Amino acid sequence: MSAPHKPRAGTAGHSRSWHRWLAMVMVLLLLAAGGWWWWRPPPVTPPTGRVTRADIQLLITATGTVEPRRYVDVGAQVSGQVKRIHVQVGDDVKRGQLLLEIDPDVQQAVVEGARASLASLQAQEVEQRIQMRLASQQLKRRRRLLKQDAATREDLENAEAALEMAQARIASLQAKMQETRATLRAEETRLSYTRIYAPMDGTVIALEAREGQTLNATYQTPRMMRIADLATMTVRTRVSEADVQGVTAGMPVWFDVLASDLEPAERFYREVAGWPTRRLTIADQEQDFYTSVVGGRSVSGVGRAGYFGEEVPSRWRIYFGVEDADAAARRVRELGGAVIVEPIDFTFGRMVEVADPHGARFLLTTF
Repeated sequence: MSAPHKPRAGTAGHSRSWHRWLAMVMVLLLLAAGGWWWWRPPPVTPPTGRVTRADIQLLITATGTVEPRRYVDVGAQVSGQVKRIHVQVGDDVKRGQLLLEIDPDVQQAVVEGARASLASLQAQEVEQRIQMRLASQQLKRRRRLLKQDAATREDLENAEAALEMAQARIASLQAKMQETRATLRAEETRLSYTRIYAPMDGTVIALEAREGQTLNATYQTPRMMRIADLATMTVRTRVSEADVQGVTAGMPVWFDVLASDLEPAERFYREVAGWPTRRLTIADQEQDFYTSVVGGRSVSGVGRAGYFGEEVPSRWRIYFGVEDADAAARRVRELGGAVIVEPIDFTFGRMVEVADPHGARFLLTTF
């Protein structure tokens, strides 16, 4: 039998040294891990929030102007001092309604002078006709006397000349009377221009004249006011080139009204139009403003007067589509509003002009 194998002394020493180094590395690792754990930065808690389902809206903001499609600038065709203005901005006017009066004294004096000149010419004509009859009678007498050899040929010629001269003077007076009548008609027309009437149905949207102001219409017609039909409006705006591809025909535009009493106004429009509303929130702060939602889109707003920094009258003119204009008109009365114009048929359907309890006017339309 062979003798049992004994490990060598060098091999055992090397194994113990390796174990010591391993133990030291483990200790260092534990110390490093403990140091990192002790001096580690505090944990960062990510922000959290409750997830809700909602519509995502892409809003394109642009500045522009809202212009009426039909409007008329009313000007003065005669010079003079503005005596009285019968309308103010925002007034609805009818065609032929008196808008403004210019002091007619000067123009009235011119008309009276032309009438006096015409009367003078007419009196002269009467006188000349009498002279013509007298000349005609003298001519007949001279002819009889000439046949009896009681007058000369010269007397006959003088009588004929007198008659022709009377006839010429009458013709001249008639021409002057025709000219004076034309002048009188022109002056009477200018006198009528001192009373200015509305050329169309519409709303006064601008008033530049003031009572007591002197107008000079010699070289150009001064504009005094603008009347517009606000039933159809045109919006002119400049849209960024990057956003223009997102603008398409038929997209909703924005209208709003500012009311002195917000909550009743919001309730009124919500119930009349049948549109749900939601409170406008900015940075988790509720605003004094409601938006009306149609088809998931905000299309109009109702805010408190002064919300945009200034007190403005509660007034807008806009069409709301409803299923039944007559029923909507009755509902307006029930909610404390007023019907300005009773329901009427028009080219595209039926409409009624109404006002809310604060006096802001709008139209309800059935297409």
